[in-house]
Amino acid sequence: MWPRRSPRPGRRSDHRDTPDLCASGASAQLPDNSLAAFEAVIALGADMIEADVRLAGNTLVLVRLAAGRIALDLELKEAGYEERVLHAVDPRPAGLILTSFLPDALARLRELDPAITTGLLIGPHDHGRDLRGRGAACGAQLLCPHVSQVTDALRSTAARSGPLVVLVWTVNESRLLAGMLRDAAVGCVITDVPEVALAIRDAGLSGQPPRGRSCSGRWCADASPRTYSRDGSRCGR
Repeated sequence: MWPRRSPRPGRRSDHRDTPDLCASGASAQLPDNSLAAFEAVIALGADMIEADVRLAGNTLVLVRLAAGRIALDLELKEAGYEERVLHAVDPRPAGLILTSFLPDALARLRELDPAITTGLLIGPHDHGRDLRGRGAACGAQLLCPHVSQVTDALRSTAARSGPLVVLVWTVNESRLLAGMLRDAAVGCVITDVPEVALAIRDAGLSGQPPRGRSCSGRWCADASPRTYSRDGSRCGR
């Protein structure tokens, strides 16, 4: 199931029944993984922010500043520094998830902390074979496909697999956002345009179409499931 350990920092009570909204640092307007981007996402009212974590860089410093103010989705771009990442988020902030394209990194995270919530990222050029099995092999509770990978076959897999949560990334077009909001298989959306995703979500909550759930921090562009903010051209390669 989607990790809900406690109410998310800044979570609006009127959005309690919708998935969280996740943004990737408002990267359509501001530099990724910058303090300005983090502050902009928080000010917009997103529930979660997605940030890339590399061995070289200051993302973990920003993560410490943001922890407790907004839920975090941290993507590990490299393997070998999992323990350092976990140390940076100790104590664990509410709503924390760790994602990666690297199964070995996810398996190591679960080895170090079996209670941590992890998600396996699936790129746009992945062949899509046995996604559920690949996620289970590295202990990932979340399956995180690029929006182009959300097919009827994936929906069928999610429906048969019980608690499998699908977190979709690079949802930036309004049409796609609206579609993801209506998609029962999607639990979260990541987008580079959180202001658009939030507007779609709010319109749905006010009774106007499109109806559906939205996620900020799990909101990525389309608001129905959770939304995250990310530019697909920069992910998974």
